[in-house]
Amino acid sequence: MWDKIEHEGFEIRVLPILAYGTSAPITLWHYSAYVCRHGAYPHLAEQSTRFYELIKTFGSEDEARDAGYRAGRRLVDSLPGEFHIHVPSLIAEKSRIARSSFAAACGDTSKNPSAHLHSTNGSDPTSTDR
Repeated sequence: MWDKIEHEGFEIRVLPILAYGTSAPITLWHYSAYVCRHGAYPHLAEQSTRFYELIKTFGSEDEARDAGYRAGRRLVDSLPGEFHIHVPSLIAEKSRIARSSFAAACGDTSKNPSAHLHSTNGSDPTSTDR
């Protein structure tokens, strides 16, 4: 399960992963993680930075999680100061552009955002008369 901490206005999310391969005397772990601005959409590549450790192993799930948090904090701390200031406005601008591009591609959806959806039975899914 993904775990999260906040650091300097960023979210750091870490997922400990069981190591695979030849058997070992103890269960070994890796991690996958990402850093994003609070409120960003982390599944969009331009709004998050993903990182992982799949070579080094950790002796417990907690060790792997802590290593991921440390790596995430180092990443955030290495960002230039202007990045911390401008990221929210850049994300908001990208979101606005994406929404307007989507609306243009699907027709004007400003009054009804689900108007681009089509029902499989031929009826209008946005209709209120049923």
